[in-house]
Amino acid sequence: DHFLVRQADAMGADYRDETEVTDIQWRQESARLSLRSAGRTTREEASFVVDASGPRGALARLLELPEIPLAAGYPATQALFSHFRGVGLF
Repeated sequence: DHFLVRQADAMGADYRDETEVTDIQWRQESARLSLRSAGRTTREEASFVVDASGPRGALARLLELPEIPLAAGYPATQALFSHFRGVGLF
């Protein structure tokens, strides 16, 4: 994680740790986020948002996205979105 934070910082990302997203409002070209950290609330506007808050995280909660169970026979697991090469279809 530390490596990824350093890389993101070097590329200009605004990294926030121990910050709760309490609200999100969608705009034409951006999202307006209400953030709470150390007992203080701030608002930020972003054209791109990465939710790295874990399974059923901030955006899932704020957007009230339903949790869709896996089909019968699949193990309880989590998904990883990435790009792989040389991996066959499941």
